[in-house]
Amino acid sequence: RDRRGQERRAPGAAGTIRDVTSDRTSGRPDWARAVLVVVVAGVALLAMWRIVAGTQSGTFPNDFLTYRYAVNAANDGVNIYHHDITGPMLTAPNGADGQPFTYTPAALVALWPTTLFGWHTSWLLWDGAAMLVLSWVLARFVPRTIAYRPAVIAAVVLAASLLTIVTKHIREGQINIFLMGLVLAD
Repeated sequence: RDRRGQERRAPGAAGTIRDVTSDRTSGRPDWARAVLVVVVAGVALLAMWRIVAGTQSGTFPNDFLTYRYAVNAANDGVNIYHHDITGPMLTAPNGADGQPFTYTPAALVALWPTTLFGWHTSWLLWDGAAMLVLSWVLARFVPRTIAYRPAVIAAVVLAASLLTIVTKHIREGQINIFLMGLVLAD
């Protein structure tokens, strides 16, 4: 059968028959998927806001600023691998003058959008995108057949946002969650 949410038979390799499930495995209407997206995005953004609001004590997102300043320096023709990246708001640990840019030159192209807005707006957009990627990653591991799946995903995302590794990622503006998402997408 080829009804929405039901299995159908399709020819496999060498004439064998295999079960194929259509794209809609749960039979839920489109509005349920929209609610799922809104709930997960809302929880992700709320969790990110909680972390960012907690950083308003003068702590700057050093890793994010390093990426941003590296893109600006490269645009100005500076060899970003010859010295540490510095900038007016970059406070490197242990009294250092800056931080090294440790990614490939191709990363500059991917990081270029961090210079499209002011640093704070770009940082918030960066962190919002990171939380959405984290939500997508975690949603992949919640079984589709579980009851109240949107609520379970929201709870898992909120719990993950309380972990030190995620709060540090958001506070520092790190790239790790994006890399995790790229690895899983591949």
